[in-house]
Amino acid sequence: MKRWIITYLILTLGFFNAPAQSFPNLKFNQITVKDGLSTNAVNCTYEDQNGIIWIATSKGLNRYDGTGIKEFKHVANDSTTICNDAILSIVGDKEQQLWLGTAKGLSRFNPLTGKAVNFFNDPAHKNSLAHNFNCVPFMDSKGNLWIATNAGVQLFDYKQRKFITYAIPAPRKGGKGYLTFNSITEDRQHRLWALGNGGLYLIDEKNKQLIAYSEGSALTLYQANDNVVYLGQASGGLKRFDRQSARFVPVNIPLLNKPNTRVNDLIEWTDNQQNKWLCIGVSGGLILKNLKNDQVRQYVTDELNPASLNAFNVYHLAKDRQNRLWLSTDNGISIIDPNYQNFENIPIYQQVKLNNPKQFGIPNNILETEDRFYITCYYAKGIYVFDKNWQLLSHIARIPEKVKSFLSQSVNSIYQDEQKNLWFSTDSGLVKKAGNRYKIFFPPADLSNKDNLAVSKLYKRKDGNFWIRARQNGIYLFNPNTGKFIKHYPPDGKNIDGSVFSCLIDRQGDFWIGATKGISLYNAAKDAFDKISILDHKGHPSEISWVTDIIQDKDNIIWAVSDVGLLKIDKAAKTGLLIDDKMGLPENYLKRILIDTLNNLWIPSQQGIIKYDRKNTFTYFNFNNGCQ
Repeated sequence: MKRWIITYLILTLGFFNAPAQSFPNLKFNQITVKDGLSTNAVNCTYEDQNGIIWIATSKGLNRYDGTGIKEFKHVANDSTTICNDAILSIVGDKEQQLWLGTAKGLSRFNPLTGKAVNFFNDPAHKNSLAHNFNCVPFMDSKGNLWIATNAGVQLFDYKQRKFITYAIPAPRKGGKGYLTFNSITEDRQHRLWALGNGGLYLIDEKNKQLIAYSEGSALTLYQANDNVVYLGQASGGLKRFDRQSARFVPVNIPLLNKPNTRVNDLIEWTDNQQNKWLCIGVSGGLILKNLKNDQVRQYVTDELNPASLNAFNVYHLAKDRQNRLWLSTDNGISIIDPNYQNFENIPIYQQVKLNNPKQFGIPNNILETEDRFYITCYYAKGIYVFDKNWQLLSHIARIPEKVKSFLSQSVNSIYQDEQKNLWFSTDSGLVKKAGNRYKIFFPPADLSNKDNLAVSKLYKRKDGNFWIRARQNGIYLFNPNTGKFIKHYPPDGKNIDGSVFSCLIDRQGDFWIGATKGISLYNAAKDAFDKISILDHKGHPSEISWVTDIIQDKDNIIWAVSDVGLLKIDKAAKTGLLIDDKMGLPENYLKRILIDTLNNLWIPSQQGIIKYDRKNTFTYFNFNNGCQ
């Protein structure tokens, strides 16, 4: 119950004018050992031509096809398995083979057979792999395979199956650390660069040597679409190449000024609003830099937000053919899908200074006025009042404010009339607030039974009277001018079949009610309600239960949700169709429904939110996409 109500709040907030955000509200969908990863220590990902994601972990190679994960590991005394389980990097060649750089050698892996050909350093052969430790392969635009190792940079000769080592100039300060290389990359002019502990080097293919370009441990190099070149370092932060001075100059990002902060990877990404960002994977999280200015935003772990980045180190960034970002981290994989960045979480309960969101209650109704939001919370948590920037203004514990009744703490909904009077539906009757004065109206029932005091919501008719939903007491008709209850329509087990949990006055002025055992329409000619017949996809009558929300689309079709599925009702025929999991609905147990300006249906469920285009397509969002 809690999930769908909070989900309903998050979804509803999306239709209000939340504060404008310069940066995207990223949601991170995580893949971990719980989903089948060999370990949460992930070094990189690679997408092959078939859309399969290959994952380099410290405990083997993982294959992910969107439905499950398969492991490939080193097996002792079997030379056809990968040479080591600690995989650092993956690239693919023209023959759709995968080259795996590991902590102990290099493997060429065949995805079809699951077999590998392994390469190791042999001191007796100068054309063997230069070093077994930390081999990082790179495939250039011409299909050449390059290897960054702890003993230099090599080019692999496919025909002769040998490695060609490129000469490295000795540094001015001496030492052997300059032989250790971290990666190789290619810029937009197809120049190749080697990045190592000794600095940045240009690869001279003609003379088979490296040309020193800048000093300092270099980890990653990226040239953006605007041709600006960025360099990420192990301790020097992020730098940008300045053409006038012909050198790299620091980019001021406060997080990167902290000691031991590494810039591990860089990539450019365009969000759904066509904004371009430089994505920076660092030891400490993810940073987005606006490519048009120096504005940056950091994305880190937030224990209160399950859709936040749940990791500390971001080692590698990759972009797939669907424009999703794959972050390889020390706590599994985090995926950013631009199509799922639709929900803005507003952590309103922290402003109340509560240690636990449960103390805030479950938000179940929102009223937006000219200058504020009113939120009612279940159960018996009163009303929270916020300004248009979602800053807390006040907490009203009960309505009226000075009464002592516990039932007055349970406020179910709020309505504002044309005179700006507020009407509160509470468990202790209907309450009107005009200015600073309150007046209570009790239903004409046996008030010794406290359940008879409850009023859930009111609905204004064209004649100015109110329909009042009163749960197990059905429906009342109320005149707000006289303050009198005009008529009572109690549940009769037939036309109003059970307690009433939802209502709708449609654009034609017709009044619909959803009850525990069906949905009914008010018949003005009879001054009574008619129950609607619901059929399944085979045309058989269906028993409907717990109809908890009703809406109307632009084509005047009535939609309702129940605990057995989605109802589509033809007003003219006064019959309905049950849409359930047999027709593609992700979940049958539904509680709320909204419709957007494009006429899509949005349906909170127990596990997430369903988007339905009213034709054939259901799209499912869950907590990984920002729903809490």
